[in-house]
Amino acid sequence: CISGQMIELLELIREYVHFTYEFYLIRDHKYGSVDPVTGLWNGMVGDIITGEADMALATLTITASRSRVIDFSSPYGEVGIGILARTDTTLGSVVNMDFMIPLSSQLWTVILATILFVIIVLWVLGDWEWYLKGRSHFIPDYKRRVSLLESMTYSWSTFVHVQAGTGLPMSTSARLVALFFALAMLIVNTSYTAELAAFKVKEQFVPPISGIEDPKMQNPPPDFKFATLRDSSTEAYFRFSKDEKLRRIYEHMKDNNVEMVEDGVAKLISGEFKLYIDDQPYLEHLVSSSGNCMLRMIGRPFGISGYGIALAKNSPWTRPISNAIIKLNDMKALENLWSKWLKRKCVTQDEFGKSPSGLSIENVNGLFVVVCAGFAMCALFLGIE
Repeated sequence: CISGQMIELLELIREYVHFTYEFYLIRDHKYGSVDPVTGLWNGMVGDIITGEADMALATLTITASRSRVIDFSSPYGEVGIGILARTDTTLGSVVNMDFMIPLSSQLWTVILATILFVIIVLWVLGDWEWYLKGRSHFIPDYKRRVSLLESMTYSWSTFVHVQAGTGLPMSTSARLVALFFALAMLIVNTSYTAELAAFKVKEQFVPPISGIEDPKMQNPPPDFKFATLRDSSTEAYFRFSKDEKLRRIYEHMKDNNVEMVEDGVAKLISGEFKLYIDDQPYLEHLVSSSGNCMLRMIGRPFGISGYGIALAKNSPWTRPISNAIIKLNDMKALENLWSKWLKRKCVTQDEFGKSPSGLSIENVNGLFVVVCAGFAMCALFLGIE
């Protein structure tokens, strides 16, 4: 039992065109290209020409050279050529202080100055209230005196939203100050959290090239290797192009081209290839199906064409199948089919920059440096005491 996008497409077509079929997998695993020396075609196109197959069902790109020897149905999907790269994450320094980035240095300074000022104000107001009322004969049992240490503990605990100490302001004036300070720190904390999350999520992936027009594609460095699928429409697009730049790109990648898409992707992930070039819909499928979202599309698609069902030249099935595809397209059935089988799990750079990858010790080790600095200050003040 086999299933997939092409099987469902064939079953949808059979609702309008009645026929039976028998599947077999192509022996050389190729879509079909012509040998420039012998003029013979291989792959699916070759089997259609020789009559071994009546129909080729695959993500087969409609090209001018193929259309001269076989017939194509109406396109059931749009296809362009895309470029796939691996997302590399590198650390800029040993100690990562990214947690400081959401707020500017001026804002950090203002926040710290505000906290110190509030500490002093709460202590002065509390001490003044105790001095006035605690010594009064009319209020002999007035609440205890609030120390500077307790004011400091209360202010910092308000800043970090963790209840600590017993330095709750006693006087009305001090409590008003504490109330507005708590409101301000709540806004600061929530804003900081949102900015830090956005920064971590949207860390921009820096692609190795800007697109197919990048000068690096014309004159790649020695360690900059890229490839496509051998004997595919993508290879033919570069190889037989009238554009000299595209032919030069082919010369740089022809020795690297792979027999199977899986081989190209594996070499891309391992770092042997910097780029892998192929049909955009299939590359998007690879991006969305990668569990760790380590693959990324680069630039815009180019060489726009269409996917079609291949049939023998002047086949009586060409028109009925094309009409069925047109009807399915009008009913949005083809759009639903593509959405079902190419459902995206990893967002693209245009949608949201980069998917969250989770925090590691390297991402926040600067926080532990700050904690260690706090211990050092504690030791210093302990010695003074």
